[in-house]
Amino acid sequence: MLGMPEAICDGNKLKVPRGHTQTTLAALVTSKEPLQTEVLIELIWTGTPPPHADVQVRGYISTLRRIFRDACGDQIIEGDGSGYYIETDFRLDIAEFEERLGQADALDRKDPETARAFLEEAFELWHGNEPFGGLDSPSLNDQAAELKENLKDARELWCALGQELGRHRQVLPALRLLAKENPHRESVYEKLMITLQALGRHAEALEVYETVRQNISRDLGGDPSPALQSLYHRLLGTPSTRSAPAKPTPRIPAESRPVQIPAQDYPGRQPAPQE
Repeated sequence: MLGMPEAICDGNKLKVPRGHTQTTLAALVTSKEPLQTEVLIELIWTGTPPPHADVQVRGYISTLRRIFRDACGDQIIEGDGSGYYIETDFRLDIAEFEERLGQADALDRKDPETARAFLEEAFELWHGNEPFGGLDSPSLNDQAAELKENLKDARELWCALGQELGRHRQVLPALRLLAKENPHRESVYEKLMITLQALGRHAEALEVYETVRQNISRDLGGDPSPALQSLYHRLLGTPSTRSAPAKPTPRIPAESRPVQIPAQDYPGRQPAPQE
């Protein structure tokens, strides 16, 4: 579900028709209780459903049953007086994503290296930029928005932990991307300013503040928070690296594996970090 809704059985990816059939599958696997036909109709269609929507829902269920039966040899989707439900145990990528985030959050600053490894495993679960493949469904839109926000938080935490480990060169591309996608997210701009300063890019760090200041002023009619203003003024009082070289930043070990950070400008696996 962290991308286009799809199913995998015995290592084989099943071909689920795009559209309402995928929405039906997504609704079933994310629901904690059986879904009546009337409920599925409300979840699949926004606004007034089409005539004979119940017949269409039964058609989607029939299609999914056939796909699973042909690939797995099992019925998988059952239905009784309580509604339709998934009969067999299955692994849901959303649940695994949330589990990895919980593991990383529990470690956080106590073991930043292992926490980052859990976050990287969470990123690997995504196979697209939009949860549920961007399907427009009342049942999925709120959950998709929450998942995307959790992903932003996870990527920012990954960067913060990298900063603690002195890996400013590695996190710089991700911080730039986060700032581009979140023009008012001050915590990201703060981290970007700190990393640029640590890499000896004093002037760029000051330019980043000016960028976010303009974004906030233009779009929100306000000013950056006192905390971000304070950082800016501290940097203003810091000599340029031309007169006082910054403390060298530890190099990224050659064995550090590339990390997949799903985002529009990172279509696949992230290439090795470049300064």
